[in-house]
Amino acid sequence: MIQPLRARTNAAVPLPLKPTNTINDQIANLKLSRHISEQENGLNFRSKIPVFKSRISGAVVAAGGGCGGGGGGVGGIQQKRMVSSLLPSASCTDKIEQKQQQQQPKRQEPVKPKIENIDNESNCFLLSDYAPDIYQYLHQLEKSLALEINFLSIHNVVTPNMRAVLVNWINGIHRSFHLSPETLYLAISIVDRVLARESVEKNQLQLLGATAIFVAAKYEEIFYPEIKDFVIICDNLYTKRDILRMEIRILKVTNFELSGPSPLYFLRRGSKAAQADSRVHMMGKFFCELSVIDYQCAQWLPSLIAATSLYVALELNNNNDEKPNDPMETSIWTPTIEYYTGYTIHDVRKHSGYLCRLIISSETSKHQNCRKKYSSSKCMSISNLSPNSMRIIKKLAM
Repeated sequence: MIQPLRARTNAAVPLPLKPTNTINDQIANLKLSRHISEQENGLNFRSKIPVFKSRISGAVVAAGGGCGGGGGGVGGIQQKRMVSSLLPSASCTDKIEQKQQQQQPKRQEPVKPKIENIDNESNCFLLSDYAPDIYQYLHQLEKSLALEINFLSIHNVVTPNMRAVLVNWINGIHRSFHLSPETLYLAISIVDRVLARESVEKNQLQLLGATAIFVAAKYEEIFYPEIKDFVIICDNLYTKRDILRMEIRILKVTNFELSGPSPLYFLRRGSKAAQADSRVHMMGKFFCELSVIDYQCAQWLPSLIAATSLYVALELNNNNDEKPNDPMETSIWTPTIEYYTGYTIHDVRKHSGYLCRLIISSETSKHQNCRKKYSSSKCMSISNLSPNSMRIIKKLAM
């Protein structure tokens, strides 16, 4: 009987095969023993590694004369060590990545402007924690109550000049009764909203103004004037019943929504952000009241009127001749002021020219109640502008 052949290597002898009588069985046993011997000698290692490693191991096997001769499994172990030594280590790859990161140019991030927190008051009665939410609501409210462009042209009854005469007369009543500034702005806002929505006859225009300031006084003041006082102011041209009827008409037109932000609210916020003194703030108040007389400024948002007035007041206060006359110089309008007012330096400069032209024309205008109010010592005689201030205003008006 033919005995099974041994493996040509020095590896462990495989299990004895069963004796066979046919030549086909002997050939099958021969192939099986050869396959077991190759697995033990590590010849099948090439198929268990990636393609790159198999190529390297193939070169090593070719140089060493194969893995099957002398040494058995030791050749496979040596082959793995040689392959791993040829591959780059993890530390080398980390160093390469670090060098690549160092060679890449670093991106310079834009420097964020420093904005001061003006709401860090320790006084709990000021409710500084609610200030951002309150002013956010006021900005939304002023947009909802904004007047349309050329709102007087809808009915073509009241002209801009007639409106200016009425507002100047309301300002005189406000001054004689010593009412708060909020009452003045609310009365003018009521008049504009009624004129924008309904047609008012010319003979009812004074009645509208008197009733508007009467309603505004009841809304803002603690002790408001009586209705008979407004009858006397109108030279008995209208009765108490006429004023009450106009009051009902106003409430229907406005849908009882009387509250609205005035420029004074936003001016106080901006003056605090600019750390302005009392003179600058008083000058801003004068410019705000002067602007509401004009028909074009009445179509601006109250926050824009306040921001533009504050900018002109800051320019007049910072009237140093040694500073460079650079039109792009923005040191006056700091990022803090821009953040809390909501307007950039370009926005306020675009509207400051019209406001300065209005200030210049107010000296020769017929409507002098606002200038008389701010010429008193109580208002620091702000309306009496110096020649140097007028020179700066004329320069900004160009």
